[in-house]
Amino acid sequence: MVEDSVAGVQAAVAGGIKCVGYTSQERAAELRRAGADVVITELPKDAIAYFRHIASFPRSVPARLQ
Repeated sequence: MVEDSVAGVQAAVAGGIKCVGYTSQERAAELRRAGADVVITELPKDAIAYFRHIASFPRSVPARLQ
């Protein structure tokens, strides 16, 4: 799930759903604290490949991808 709000991230976490936070640099820490597995500030050029890669990991994504 891709979420841009704290409430949305918290709902994903509560439901056991992997969550990518999508926000500005200024709010990134807020979504990390809410429990987002990864936080991005812009979509990758090859978003499909990126999200497939993220989906291949267990819910807790390795720090090197954050």
